[in-house]
Amino acid sequence: MSIEMITALSSIVVSLLTLVYTIISNDKQSVLQSVTANRMDWIQQVRSLLGDFAHAYRTHNTENMADIEARLELFMRRDVKEYQYVLNHLKHCIKHEYNENDYEKLLSLSSYTLSRAWQRIKVDARKYHITDKTADQIVTKQVQPLLDIVKSYDTKQKKQA
Repeated sequence: MSIEMITALSSIVVSLLTLVYTIISNDKQSVLQSVTANRMDWIQQVRSLLGDFAHAYRTHNTENMADIEARLELFMRRDVKEYQYVLNHLKHCIKHEYNENDYEKLLSLSSYTLSRAWQRIKVDARKYHITDKTADQIVTKQVQPLLDIVKSYDTKQKKQA
């Protein structure tokens, strides 16, 4: 085999490897962009519904609150504990009279949930090759101060009781 033939075959192999790598990389990037767009849409819709719920709670519109809570349940998986915090508090607000502590907790829980989703988008965009568990650990660390605020409302409520 001549040197020209080896060089030509080497060039073909390198070109094919580059093509395969580019296809795989573009596919991962495409999936990431799709997931990011869907998550951003989810954040916008959930933010709108949580804002509507907060307004309905503040104006004592229980019927509207129940309708909004049902729609939010469609967006939030029940097996995700962070969503359970929000869903349980929505049910609490529907069953109980308005009070400022519950309202502030509602706003804090909403902020926590939306911030967690946004942080997840940012982590995935930077490190799309990491596991879900690792991504969740990073996100949890970043939003912990918000969770601490949410928990402080429970402490205030216990002291008032």
